[in-house]
Amino acid sequence: MFRTSLLLNACVAAVSMLAATDLQAAGVDVSKACESLTSFEAPGFDMTVTQAVTVSEGPAPATPFGPTFLGGLPAYCRVDGVIDARTGQDGRPYAIGFAVALPQNWNGRLLMQGGGGLNGKVALPIGNVAAGDVPALARGFAVVTTDSGHKSSTAFDATFFADQEAAVNFLYQAVGKVAQVGKQVVMAYYGRAAAHSYFMGCSTGGARQCSCRSGIRVTSMESSLVLRPCVRATPILQTSGSRFHSIR
Repeated sequence: MFRTSLLLNACVAAVSMLAATDLQAAGVDVSKACESLTSFEAPGFDMTVTQAVTVSEGPAPATPFGPTFLGGLPAYCRVDGVIDARTGQDGRPYAIGFAVALPQNWNGRLLMQGGGGLNGKVALPIGNVAAGDVPALARGFAVVTTDSGHKSSTAFDATFFADQEAAVNFLYQAVGKVAQVGKQVVMAYYGRAAAHSYFMGCSTGGARQCSCRSGIRVTSMESSLVLRPCVRATPILQTSGSRFHSIR
């Protein structure tokens, strides 16, 4: 944990060289700016924003399997949405769910937070992977998360594999789509693109980034931190141990 938290610290060491965006200092009505994202559309994607709400500053909530964070979280705009909503062959509703956290005092960077287990739930977008005792959102990162294309009440519910598109979304496709939509949400809110973008994931949340080993470009992110990647779905993705992919 110490080594990986140092890596995240290194990622933000150069933030002072970036043009950070403080919306309130710029005179922006952040509540209205956030609410306006309910009508956001991403060109090239069949997607819908389901809510865009301002979350007040407060303590960092506990997260499953995560560390206890010191201090609190800043006020931020949370945007939730779905991509490619449909009814599967098994009659179940499917969609790629996602959430984007947009802090008022932004450091100009975007972090995509991978999910663990067989996912199925949009995790709280605070950037808690390899974050030490201060999550990425509290460091000024915009953060995006996804459920990987299906809903589940447990961490290891594999019934969605009966639907081919849901399986492909889980293995790599959802992560790539959400990364691109997340970048567009950032652009719409702040008026400029993220200067740098990163992916951090652990277990199966990291294995999807390892799809790059099979020649699949999944996230469109510059750099990735992959911790204990594992997946059993296909031999070409099987790996073990900690592996770092193009950290910059």
